[in-house]
Formats: sequence, structure tokens, C-alpha cells
Amino acid sequence: MKWPRLVALVLLFALAAPGAQAQDERSTDEAGAAKGAPMKIATERLFNRAIALYQEGDYRGAADKLAEAHEAEPRNDILFAWAQAERLAKNCRKATELYHRLRKEDLNDQDRLGVLEGLERCGAFDEAERAKKQAAEAKRRIKEEREREKAAAAAADRDGSPWYSDWIGDTLLISGIVGLGVGTSFWLLSSSERDDAKDAFSYETHVELEDRARRHRFVSIAAFSVGAGLIGGAIARYITRDDGSSAETAVTASGWLGDGTGGFAIGGRF
Repeated sequence: MKWPRLVALVLLFALAAPGAQAQDERSTDEAGAAKGAPMKIATERLFNRAIALYQEGDYRGAADKLAEAHEAEPRNDILFAWAQAERLAKNCRKATELYHRLRKEDLNDQDRLGVLEGLERCGAFDEAERAKKQAAEAKRRIKEEREREKAAAAAADRDGSPWYSDWIGDTLLISGIVGLGVGTSFWLLSSSERDDAKDAFSYETHVELEDRARRHRFVSIAAFSVGAGLIGGAIARYITRDDGSSAETAVTASGWLGDGTGGFAIGGRF
């Protein structure tokens, strides 16, 4: 059911505080824009007069005009406006009677809520209806709380992308493995050259093989260090990457080379 012009106005008055009459009056023009089924001409005149009285704060006069309008043309929208005007005119006894008449009508949820709130403001709110309203509010709050908890749990427990899907970490890991392979190859080559140097037939060949073995061993150590560093970097990347499921972890990695030695270290809070 659609409410005509005065309905929105009086509903705003019903929901507003008693001291907010100025704001209620400003809403009258907005209420006049709402249109429902056409009224009879005589009814509309009474209705418009009621609006004028309402704007002037003459709720008693508005209620009387609305009573005449409803007698001329019984309509739920006029009945609702009449009840609201009676309440604002401090005649809650009559307003309560009109509200209860409206409760017997086929109203939508919003209009029924307006009727119940009018009864509540008049102190005539049915306890069963009060309990029903409170239960509905409690269910709504519980539902909202559960939805918030569900959203928070989903955000906290959501699965991150798997570590092996990180292309940066994968690139570092593969490069590190290649580095270890190169280091191993040069290490074996260096060992073979050292063995050959021991069996050399001449001093010049011995010195040449030893020098070559030393260079290849240095390359081997360098390749081992770089490979280990890249693998360490891959590990650090896998640990610290942002997959959306946990905070980043600070990790430090370092490598070093020396005269025939080298190494790699990784540290941090895991």
C-alpha cells in the first residue's frame, strides 16, 4: 500500500524527538510529494487543510480535519496520519485506538513498524509486540556479529598461494642449483688437475697443472658461494613473500670468498 502526501510527514514526526518540531515541519514539503491512489476532491481539501495546520503546529486542528477526511473517505493512509496527529496533540488514548485499528489492516512491514512505534511512544506498546521487536533486533545483531566474525576468520585463516608458485623464488632456486652444479664441475676438474700435476713428467707441466687447478678451484668455490647465496635468497623469498596469510619475516643472507675458502650464511627470525 502506498501512502499519499501526509504519510511521510507524520511518520517523520512520529520518529522525531518531541523537541524537533521545526525539523518535522521542514519535512512537510517532502511529504506532499508522495502520491498514492487519488483522493476525492472533498477529501483532498480536508487533507490539504490538515497539512497546513500541521505546519502551523496545530496538531489538534490537524487531527480534527483528518477525522473529517477519514469519515468522508475511509483510507488507511488518512487513518495513520490521524493517529499520528492525535498522538502529537497529546491525545494518546485516541491515538492508541486508531493505531490498534490500523494493526488489523493488511500493512507492509515498514508501515506496521510505524504503527508499533506510535504505540510505543504512547506507552501503549503491547508487551508481546515489544518482545517480538526486541527478539528481531537481537537476531539482527547476532546475525551481524556472526557475519563479522566469519569475515574476520576468513581473513585470518585464508590459504595463501603455495610457496613454489612464486616466480622470483623459483628463479633464484634454479639459478642457485645451476651455480652448485658449475661449482661441482670445476671442483672435480681441479681435483683431476692436481692429481695430474703429481704425475707430471716435467716441472713446467707440474707448475702449469697446479696453477690451472688453483684457478679452477677458485672458480668452483665462487660458483658454490654464488649458488648457495641464490638458494638462500630463494629460501628467504619463500619465507618472506606476501601470500596474504601471514606477516613477513625478516631474514638476512650473506656470503664470502677468501683465499681458497668461501661460505654462505642465512639468519633471521623464523
